Amino acid sequence: MNKNTQEVIIYLKTPQAIRERCERIFSLVCEERLNNFQVDLTLLEKCVNYVIDVISAQYPTLDIPFHSRWRHFEIGDVPRLAELEQMLLDLTPVEKTKVKFDLAIISVLLDAGAGKYWQYSEPETGLIFNRSEGLAVCSFRLFCQGFFSSNSDFPWQTDAKRLSQLDLQDLATGFQVSPKNLLVGLEGRLELLQRLGQVLNQYPLLFGMDNPRLGNILDYLLHNETENDLIKATSVLSTVLEGFGEILPGRSSILGINLGDVWPLSLLKTDCLGDEYIPFHKLSQWLTYSLLEPLEELGLKIIGLDDLTGLAEYRNGGLLIDMGH
Repeated sequence: MNKNTQEVIIYLKTPQAIRERCERIFSLVCEERLNNFQVDLTLLEKCVNYVIDVISAQYPTLDIPFHSRWRHFEIGDVPRLAELEQMLLDLTPVEKTKVKFDLAIISVLLDAGAGKYWQYSEPETGLIFNRSEGLAVCSFRLFCQGFFSSNSDFPWQTDAKRLSQLDLQDLATGFQVSPKNLLVGLEGRLELLQRLGQVLNQYPLLFGMDNPRLGNILDYLLHNETENDLIKATSVLSTVLEGFGEILPGRSSILGINLGDVWPLSLLKTDCLGDEYIPFHKLSQWLTYSLLEPLEELGLKIIGLDDLTGLAEYRNGGLLIDMGH
């Protein structure tokens, strides 16, 4: 791989590339050069005012939490996180943070679309959830029960050995799948978990050598990306993309290298390598935001938070439609 190719691949994995390439898309739609999208900027003020009203109602002090997986664990006003804290009472701060990494990462990675029929009935509360919230509560309960751990003496971890042992029946039972409660993509989730187990074994620098587990990525961040209790948000994102890029389904690629959440637009194609690609890295940034909370709880200060971007959520598209865009 020549230097230029390597630089393009690195660039496409940065928030800077997301902003710059999405700006190109915005210019194209304003010029009415896209076949499937239009924009009416006269409605922008209405949309902005609506968002401000919602923020003011939900967060009057403007103390807005991260857009992360941790919000889903609070669904239904059930104190699940307090339950988790109680379980981890005897652990050191670092070990507690590792456990939270184990939980957040596996829960985010399992959060593919569940379909409109699947639901999860939480045994502890009798509450029923579906879609992303249902997957969150289900993965939370499974994690606390030791479903992702191969060590019966320490159930609160997600390790390579256990991931390699999981089979389809395990997953179906854990997610309460039945002929009357079908979960979209069950086989795909198992394949992802199996690939994840392989990656944990392949990258001991990130995940540890003796007991490869997701939470060990904290050691890498503390030793390589932290200085004077400061850590860059983009450093966490880069580590996430490095550690988990290979387990995500391949989409666009350059010289066989999976670019991740990056998509081509023929209108942007030039003679320059990679000009047609638009990166979003939605899942990786969501995972990054989900790791920032435990890092802050550990006492680290996150710097450069605004270098990350908003997430390319389909619900944002729904907002624009609702506002008449």
